[in-house]
Amino acid sequence: MLKNIDIHNYRAIKGISLENFANINIFTGAANTGKSTILEAIYFLCNIQINSLNYILKIRNFIDEKDMFTALFHDYNINNNIEISGNLNSEDLSCSVKSGNSIVYDGLNNWLSSINIEYNRFIDRYSYSATIDNNSNIHIDISYSGNIGLSAEYLATFSSYDTLKNNLSKVLLNNHSKKLLNKYLQDFDSNIDDIMFIGNIISVSYKNLSNAVNIKSMGKGFYSYLTIISSILAGSKIIIIDEIENGIHYTLLETLIRNILKISMENEVQFFISTHSKEFLEVFNNLLKNSCIDINLYNIYNKNNSINHIIYNKDNINLMLSNQNEIRD
Repeated sequence: MLKNIDIHNYRAIKGISLENFANINIFTGAANTGKSTILEAIYFLCNIQINSLNYILKIRNFIDEKDMFTALFHDYNINNNIEISGNLNSEDLSCSVKSGNSIVYDGLNNWLSSINIEYNRFIDRYSYSATIDNNSNIHIDISYSGNIGLSAEYLATFSSYDTLKNNLSKVLLNNHSKKLLNKYLQDFDSNIDDIMFIGNIISVSYKNLSNAVNIKSMGKGFYSYLTIISSILAGSKIIIIDEIENGIHYTLLETLIRNILKISMENEVQFFISTHSKEFLEVFNNLLKNSCIDINLYNIYNKNNSINHIIYNKDNINLMLSNQNEIRD
């Protein structure tokens, strides 16, 4: 489990330290207070591979933008390195991102054509450095001893179809995981009979239909639910979900949350979740009353152009919601 994280000079965050992460960690706060930035930083730190940055750029729709790299730095100041560090499974990790040697001036502002990324994992003496340029050319230098063993998944409203396909293919190859997946899908809709690949197409068969249905023709809620469940069953130990309520009808939130609580306890999966939904928090709070799971809520807010936070534990969350206090802003 990730215990804490320190973030400096990354996007909206000049500096913030978050501690005492629980099994399930929920982030609330007004728009543009840095919740997604925190989730990105957690994902970036826990995935020692260049694809982590590529994925972050894609979900932000920054690929091929002129400022795709400078936008990573707080206040576009490339003179201050991005520094992210934390403790994962009792090991100290750090990641540093700095400007590359090639800077282009266009008369209005400067932008990077390359950046350098360096990871350090202190116990295993793992180092990973990479240079990536805006033509997607990657130069990598890796030296390490020991097993990397890090596994995190970042899921957003616009999570890619390829992410779902990769995770689902792993799940369907294992009979036990496949049975669990079908059970969770039937919790969502009792008429679901099976899920499969027909050629390269993810398809779902229903008890009352003769032909399987292409998942792309189904609702956004089912797609989101399947993406979350398949990521967990594929073996990810850290699941990061940005705006979990998007696409999920409020009547199905209880099913999703109940399964998240169950999976977190049984499989030692840690969750980092952002939400703006009062319904989500209320349903979560009701289900927590009968659960021994450890949970923290981090209210993120901006004061005097500085990102700050307040931590609420399970008892605090229940008290705040019972008294109709607002903990989303």
